[in-house]
Amino acid sequence: MAVTPTFRSNNFLSGSQTGSFTIAEPAGTAPGDIIIALIVNSTATGYLTPVDVGWQQLYGVVITVAAAQAGYFYRGSSAPNTMWNVNGGPFNVEMHVASYMPSAGTVFFDNTSGLQLGATGANHNPNPQTIQPIDRHTLAIAFGFNAAGSGAGGWGPSPNFTINSNNTAGNQGFVESAILLNSQYVNTGAVSNVGTGVHDYWDGQTITVDDNYLRQIVPAQESQLMFYDA
Repeated sequence: MAVTPTFRSNNFLSGSQTGSFTIAEPAGTAPGDIIIALIVNSTATGYLTPVDVGWQQLYGVVITVAAAQAGYFYRGSSAPNTMWNVNGGPFNVEMHVASYMPSAGTVFFDNTSGLQLGATGANHNPNPQTIQPIDRHTLAIAFGFNAAGSGAGGWGPSPNFTINSNNTAGNQGFVESAILLNSQYVNTGAVSNVGTGVHDYWDGQTITVDDNYLRQIVPAQESQLMFYDA
């Protein structure tokens, strides 16, 4: 039976921010976990910078009137410093953080999908990118946003995925995950239930993580991981 990391818990923050603010790590997060963060800003000029030097940025996107960034922390023996500095505030920030725990050992970053730019359009359900895991047994984690927010009932997940982030109706961003049992390409598919109107959106990104101690490939087989910051 395949053993992969699993979702542990989430935390959420939304509101106007200036100066700096702190968001607590998700409840129960423990050493060996990975903490995914998705940040949506209601500005194309302001941005956030983390205080903790352990922050690993995956992607940043600036559209017309909104922007987003995504990345992760590896959870060590103590919680990361989750203070963020606000540059160009005040502006509204929506931040989703979700922690994922290993079955044993530590969570290992497996692979990431390619570059995906943001756009503006009507009634667009974000469609996170296709990914090919390196290892055979991984957890796929996908995220994206639409500034319209979700409709009543919150976001509907991509096929075979489960929403892991706070899913209150009107939230702009989402984080979701699904267990993968082979190393074939996975077409994540779009989420559903976007709000109506013409708004900025980002189709998002998909990553895969697995348990470091159960890696089924040798280090020489690892591909060079690419991280993007647009």
